[in-house]
Amino acid sequence: MNHESLSIIHTIEVPCPLCGADESRPLHEVEDFTYGIPGRYTVVRCCGCRHLFLNPRPTDASLLDCYPQHYAPYHGGDDAAPEPSDCESSAADEPKSLLRRAIGSIPGLKRFLFWLGQENATFLPPSPVPGRSRLLEIGSADGKFLLAAQQAGWVVDGVEPSREAAQRSIDQGLDVQCGMFSEMEVADASRDAVVYWMVLEHVTDPAALLKESLRVLTPGGLLALSVPNAGAIERHVFGRYWLGYDAPRHLQNFTASQLKRLLREFGFEDPKIIHQPNTRYWYGSVAAWGGKYFPSHRWPQRWMDYFTTEPPAWMRWPLLLPGKLIAMLGCSGRITVVARKPK
Repeated sequence: MNHESLSIIHTIEVPCPLCGADESRPLHEVEDFTYGIPGRYTVVRCCGCRHLFLNPRPTDASLLDCYPQHYAPYHGGDDAAPEPSDCESSAADEPKSLLRRAIGSIPGLKRFLFWLGQENATFLPPSPVPGRSRLLEIGSADGKFLLAAQQAGWVVDGVEPSREAAQRSIDQGLDVQCGMFSEMEVADASRDAVVYWMVLEHVTDPAALLKESLRVLTPGGLLALSVPNAGAIERHVFGRYWLGYDAPRHLQNFTASQLKRLLREFGFEDPKIIHQPNTRYWYGSVAAWGGKYFPSHRWPQRWMDYFTTEPPAWMRWPLLLPGKLIAMLGCSGRITVVARKPK
């Protein structure tokens, strides 16, 4: 949609990142509907473990070129930190209208609306020992979540590949290193929690990241992460236009059952899946479809802007209930996963 391009993305054929199988079947040919990075990319299904991944994928040297400077998560977009729901925050920030006063006077309605607006995009556990327990965020963007964790009593640090985003965190007094986690030296059993939000789908070797997360966690330490859900109904509804594919940035596509199995295989215990009632991909995917079939119209670009920022209330509110119901049915477009290292 936004056709600002940085450079040509060079690609490389790869085996399945999870099982190593060389055979795969093409599923969809996709493109960058969000930021207009040039090229067409193929989502394939592994013939061995049935994992969905991008193949060919961008070369290691081209990976950072897939992220433009205005990439939304670098600037506080997306679901970077736990916040009050839309219902609660808007009620607190705006003068109370007659309608809001009426809502507040109905027993239980305000609490119901607060519950309806919760997206569970992140998971912030209480610090076991406030002021001493350590939390590491991988892909910390502009530090929004780290600040929330710090205020909750965690000693925090992070790693972020974007130099500009990392610098914004450092400017806020946060301990954030610029680079890839694989380049960092983190001691064994040195963190009580490791988190990464919408990161695992971006890495070339997700198995290695999960294993490293287990290594740096203390016994009983917590891992929390979020990813798009390739088992979602919306992936089948929107097909190649599903914004969860987000090529060429999303190299992997996981289902909830696949993630639970992986975590157990790598040594984590008691993995829990939290389905997010997140409808962001709905209007983003409609915008991607509209951009292809109605290129002269203005509404596809406007809806895509809602995807990368925030939709207006008239669009957001009617989707809260269906989004919540789909999450309760266990087939929403994003999931949060929580597991622990054995004690």
